[in-house]
Amino acid sequence: MQFKLLLLFFTFSCFGILSSHAATEVQKGKFTISGFVKDKSNGESLPGATIYIKELKKGTVSNNYGFYSISLPEGDYHLRYSYIGYKITNLAFHLKSDTTISIEMSAISENLSEVEIKS
Repeated sequence: MQFKLLLLFFTFSCFGILSSHAATEVQKGKFTISGFVKDKSNGESLPGATIYIKELKKGTVSNNYGFYSISLPEGDYHLRYSYIGYKITNLAFHLKSDTTISIEMSAISENLSEVEIKS
């Protein structure tokens, strides 16, 4: 009975080690860019903001807290942050390690002309 338990424990331990090794191999050579997208005037989170990487033609979207995260290989990138009603923010940088980039976006302020309703 003890031999069977020992064998079972050994089997699951080896499986766990191999699984973690495989996960590490998949992420080898990649780094994570993460951060928050917020409103510049009041610091509120901007959920659903788009972060687009021009060189790879891929991107991500910020969550309900304005947080985003994306893993990329080392290299030079141009990031484009956009959100409806806000000015687009562009950022160029070289990714060589895990990096935190938090962005504060400015709202587009436009004065609309007067609307007159007649019946």
